[in-house]
Amino acid sequence: MPPYDNPEIQPNEDVYRLGQYGYQMKDRIYLARFYYRASRNLEETKLLIEANYHFRSKHPNVFFNRDPDSDSIQQSTEFFHMVTLPGLTTDNSRVTLVKLKSTDANMMHHIEDVKYLFTFYDYRVSLPDVVENGKPYIVNGVIQIVDMKGITMRHAAKTSFTILAAAIKYLQKCCPSTLKGLHLVNCPSYINRLFAW
Repeated sequence: MPPYDNPEIQPNEDVYRLGQYGYQMKDRIYLARFYYRASRNLEETKLLIEANYHFRSKHPNVFFNRDPDSDSIQQSTEFFHMVTLPGLTTDNSRVTLVKLKSTDANMMHHIEDVKYLFTFYDYRVSLPDVVENGKPYIVNGVIQIVDMKGITMRHAAKTSFTILAAAIKYLQKCCPSTLKGLHLVNCPSYINRLFAW
């Protein structure tokens, strides 16, 4: 497991301020996650941070104006659970579980729900994953499990596939942590057909 304060990660003006976007990266844990995802290559780290910022700018309805105390976020917390499971896998990955709290499709507001997921995710990746002997560490990657139990066609009808595709692309290409796996469990039979698009 890499320590987030690895001496190779020194404050670097080029990393903190990315030219044309003016992107400032002052959080060392967040910066370290980009650095390790880019295989400790400073040039690749810069490109990844730039891609992250550019992607967020293209999707302001998901990544901007996120207030954890807002009514929409609070409603999402009543609709589904998002929990980081204790402990790590054998390859030092962190597992997060998403599961419906309510099966009422009227509670679903897909864009706001995705906004909540990324608010939670951004908060989680700004913290160390493990602290051992007072030293914070970050994990090798993230495994996402989505429990589909209770998902109906009414939920599917309210899903924005544009936002869903953007969320998956972000996790695969631009996020500061390595996505080791995305697992859907308890899937209704029609889900395979929906994801075949």
